[in-house]
Amino acid sequence: MSIDRTAILNVVASQLKERIQASLDELQALQAGNADNSKSTAGDKHDTERAMVHMEMENLSKRLDHERRLLHEVEQLTKQPTSAEKVSSGSIITTDRGVFLIGAAFGRLQVKGQFITGISIQSPLGKQCIDKKTGDSIEVNGNIFTLLSIA
Repeated sequence: MSIDRTAILNVVASQLKERIQASLDELQALQAGNADNSKSTAGDKHDTERAMVHMEMENLSKRLDHERRLLHEVEQLTKQPTSAEKVSSGSIITTDRGVFLIGAAFGRLQVKGQFITGISIQSPLGKQCIDKKTGDSIEVNGNIFTLLSIA
C-alpha cells in the first residue's frame, strides 16, 4: 500500500472528531441525568449517585481535553512539511513491525484497511526515529525496527 500522508492525516482527524463528538454527547447525557438526580432529595443513595456521576463527568472532561489536544496536534502536522529522506515530526513511517505516525499519540486506528499507530515524538520509538533514513534500524526495549519507507 502506498502511503498518502494527507489522506491518512485527514482520516485520523475525522476519527478524532467523531471521538470528540461521542464524548460531548456522553457528557451532555450525564449532565442531563445529574440534573434530574439533583431534584430528588431522598438521602444518601442519591448523594452517592450524584458523586459517582460527577466523578464520571470529570473523567470524561479529561478525556475530551486529551482528544482535543490530539486533534490540534494532528491539524498542526498537516501544516508541517516533511521529507521522504529522513524522519521528522509528522512523518509516516513503515517499518517491518507496522506503520507509525510520528507526532501525535492517538493510538491505533485503521485507515483504508491499514493499521496506523500514532506515537509521540517524545516516546522511546519516536525519539529513536528522528533523523533516521530508509533502511536504518532502530532498537527500542530490545525490539529492532527496520525503516522500510518514509512519507
